[in-house]
Order: sequence, then C-alpha cells, then structure tokens
Amino acid sequence: MIDRQHFGITGDLVAFYDKEILLVDRGNPPYGLSFPGGYLEGRERTRETVVREAFEEVGLVIDPRALTLVPGEWDHPDRNLDRPRNFTWAYTIRYTERPKVTAGDDAKAALWVPYADILDGTTRMVFPDHPEIIEAALAVHD
Repeated sequence: MIDRQHFGITGDLVAFYDKEILLVDRGNPPYGLSFPGGYLEGRERTRETVVREAFEEVGLVIDPRALTLVPGEWDHPDRNLDRPRNFTWAYTIRYTERPKVTAGDDAKAALWVPYADILDGTTRMVFPDHPEIIEAALAVHD
C-alpha cells in the first residue's frame, strides 16, 4: 500500500508562447504529458526548483525573477495514487519569442502544444489538475 501520510513538494513551469504551452513527455512513470518540473532538492525553494528543472528537462535558462506564482491550491488528492501525495507550486512565464527546447534528464520529448487542445480535452495530460493550472496561469497573463 502507498503511504499517503507523507507527501512530496514539487515545482512546475507553466510556460506560454503565443497560443501554445510547453510540455514534456515523461520518461518515467507516470508516463504522459506534463509540465516541466519536479521535486525540491536539498534546501531549494519552489521557484529555484522550477528554474533547475526547466534547465534539466527542456534546456531553458530562466531568471527566477521572471516567474510569476500561479494562484491556487495544487494538491489534487488523486494526482499521484501510485506514490506519496504531492503539493505543487506552479510558476508561469510568457515568452514573446518561442524559445528552443530540447528534452533532457527524465523527459523523452519537449514540445509546444496548443493550450486550447488541453482545455477542450483533445490532448490529455497525465495529472488531473493540470488543465486547472493552465486556466489559472492564463488569468495571470490577461
């Protein structure tokens, strides 16, 4: 049985360019599309985690001051049923030019996807709260 009394803390990057969002195709379980991101390491803060994971997973160099915290509570209880529960801090950035991304670390692929395809269910993400996070991040940029 999975220990649901202990939990993990993660940081996710919600990066937009025009009408697209940056996703990774996960190389580790649970497989599927998700935001670049991952678990805190050592004494990192969540913003530092996002900067590190963005570099490791998609090759982006991000100034931490360019990131905006996405308001909301990202702690869906069904997010990771096969491992300890996660609590996520999501940060967003909007690019005016599409940055080049390259899959690295535990990402099989890095790709730009129309975010409308996720919001209408055409493209499915591995974690159930990611569409909600996208909507909240878009509101930050409006």
